[in-house]
Amino acid sequence: MINDIIGWLTDPANRADILQRLLEHLQYVFLATLVAAVLAIPAGLWVGHTGRGKFAVVNISGFARAIPTLGLLFFIVLWLGPSLTGDLAFLLPSLVVLVVLAIPPILAGTYAGIDEVDPAARDA
Repeated sequence: MINDIIGWLTDPANRADILQRLLEHLQYVFLATLVAAVLAIPAGLWVGHTGRGKFAVVNISGFARAIPTLGLLFFIVLWLGPSLTGDLAFLLPSLVVLVVLAIPPILAGTYAGIDEVDPAARDA
């Protein structure tokens, strides 16, 4: 089986397909990261600047990092799957999972970055 996989990956006839799948994957990751950043950066800036919700952000970020990816994907597919058709049935659950899993590190990083700035400079 491993030899078949290596053979398929090294076969020049499959290079275009591999490149196409790589580009699709990069598009999904970029879109999910963009959506997560749009949601998490403003929240992280607000929490870092005001200090409100600091305890919740730290704890929820830590908790969310421990969510198993496949378990979350399975749950989202069961929840959204029956109402979706076509390519959207495959794309949307994956994007939702990627966004959910990308938010905690972006939120925590943004909060920590703003929180570490000198308060006098932060409020200027």
